[in-house]
Amino acid sequence: MLHRNLRTGGYDLPGVESSNVPLIGYRPLSPDGGTPGSQSGMSENLENSQAESSPMKTTWYCPLDLSTVVEEEEEGIIYTVVVKQQHVAPNSPVPISRSQCVKAGTEEKLVLHLLHSFSLGDSSFISIFLSTYRSFTSTEKVLDILIDRLEHPPGERERSMTRPSFNKAVCTVFSTWLSEYPEDFKNLGDPSRLLRLAPLVPQDSSSAADLRARLLRMAEELSEKALLPDNHRGVLTGTEM
Repeated sequence: MLHRNLRTGGYDLPGVESSNVPLIGYRPLSPDGGTPGSQSGMSENLENSQAESSPMKTTWYCPLDLSTVVEEEEEGIIYTVVVKQQHVAPNSPVPISRSQCVKAGTEEKLVLHLLHSFSLGDSSFISIFLSTYRSFTSTEKVLDILIDRLEHPPGERERSMTRPSFNKAVCTVFSTWLSEYPEDFKNLGDPSRLLRLAPLVPQDSSSAADLRARLLRMAEELSEKALLPDNHRGVLTGTEM
């Protein structure tokens, strides 16, 4: 949330108790009540301000906040839910947008939220999770949870209504992970998890096929590294002194 001075331009709004009111614009009014839209009112206002230090009246323009913020709790996870009504013309249906952002959760629920974050409107969760998860868990544990989920995807049939969005989420998560943090996969002790994961990647797009090929290449590299003596592994990883 912005500091109050940033939201109100450094002014204390008369009669406004909350610091959560963003200032959209303000317009000085002459002390005698003249409208600032008229040239005479503006002239009189300037003369009065130069002649004496009388208080300036101000009118404030603030947006109508039509959003509602609540918390919803499910087993093992707490969401911050924002329900927002869009501005529309009178007598028109009011469109409503809803987003669910994770506030807290168990390790398993946080990992599984990777596959649901986009559909719930929590678009920043994937990058935030991938940059911070190693502070409370390991790559192996995250992969184990995701692989178990991929072995039991939603919908009983490949063409179920929920499958396309789920498949897209899977590709997005692992493509982002491989692109931004490839070292997480290269530092795995053995290729077994990647060999389990690759066949579970959706096969409904060219990007999915490319993702599956990248996982298999990494598994092959891990297999080759595992066969090398310890001193040669250090050379490959750049850790030998």
